[in-house]
Amino acid sequence: SLYLANTVIHELVHNTFYASGQTEFNESFANFAGARGSAEFFRRRGSPRAAVEADARWSDEQAMAGFWRRLHRDIDSVFAAHPGDSAMHRRVVVRDSVYREAKARLVYRLAPTLRTVSPRYLERLRLDNATLLANRLYLTDLDLFDSVFVREGRDARRAVDRIIGLAKS
Repeated sequence: SLYLANTVIHELVHNTFYASGQTEFNESFANFAGARGSAEFFRRRGSPRAAVEADARWSDEQAMAGFWRRLHRDIDSVFAAHPGDSAMHRRVVVRDSVYREAKARLVYRLAPTLRTVSPRYLERLRLDNATLLANRLYLTDLDLFDSVFVREGRDARRAVDRIIGLAKS
């Protein structure tokens, strides 16, 4: 199964390399390795449909990563623009407005472009600080990992080795 292959590779990456104190990097890197590695696994074993599905899931994760990155930036701006206890009410009102706008963007603009994420799931997804932080944990800098993947000839193992070497330096 795609999920199993992705999860096994994800966890193997944690066993191979773990940057102390760098949770976002560790989880996002393992997410990248699981996604690209599982696609390569199925491609090499003559399961092109599974590989295409893994690639589609990764593409959707990258799109969602962009959504979470923008939302994180917008929420961070709200907190920066309204610091301190005296601005708490204003900060909450503006934050809630940002989440409502993001929800509309997610459901009406992004959801129709995704191939492997159910629009109904996104409609039900609660947007709040906890959801934002949880998703950012696994979906940070995916584009950077993918740029290494491309530079390494779209070879997942070489990309993983290169990223570990860069992280160690």
